[in-house]
Amino acid sequence: GSYSVEIVALADGGISSESIFQVEITEVSDTVPPTVKVISPNGGESLYPGSTFRIRWEASDNFGVSYINIWLYQGSSQIITIAAKYPNTGYYDWSVLNWPGTGYTVRIAAVDENGNVAYDDSDSSFRILEKREPELILFDPEVDELVVTINGVATPSHEGAKITKISWDWGDGKSDESWFPATHTYSSSGKYTVTVTVYQ
Repeated sequence: GSYSVEIVALADGGISSESIFQVEITEVSDTVPPTVKVISPNGGESLYPGSTFRIRWEASDNFGVSYINIWLYQGSSQIITIAAKYPNTGYYDWSVLNWPGTGYTVRIAAVDENGNVAYDDSDSSFRILEKREPELILFDPEVDELVVTINGVATPSHEGAKITKISWDWGDGKSDESWFPATHTYSSSGKYTVTVTVYQ
């Protein structure tokens, strides 16, 4: 806008002088796009459906990055929008979809307050594995009167996964969570069906 500025100078004895002039203030137009770089996934990763993968990036701008958009691509095709207008935190925890396949990349866009946009893609592709259940092997139970002990082995379905808990339904209305070996005491003799569930 245009503004009038008045300057008044006072000297000893009350003598003064003044001057009025116009000042024009114009807004500086920002045409410089942000910078953005995908850190991960950046190629070669194997992601498991249902797991949480941390997408990471670096983005900056001379006036500040307003928000981030993240898309999942397979080849040249955009599959989904992972995040829209997300704060520039440098990371996003993504729950990996059950879409097994190869050739996946992410594209990240950084947008500044003036609408300038910059993009970056994963340097190379990653894959999403097929969803598999953990493997469970149970050994023959050891029975000592009313006390039953069961041992076994629980193996995660893929590298990087871990067994989080083992749930036991002892068939007598009682249930609990216990690692191997698990022991349970029945209140009376009989035939019981034990159900074991492994979680990862």
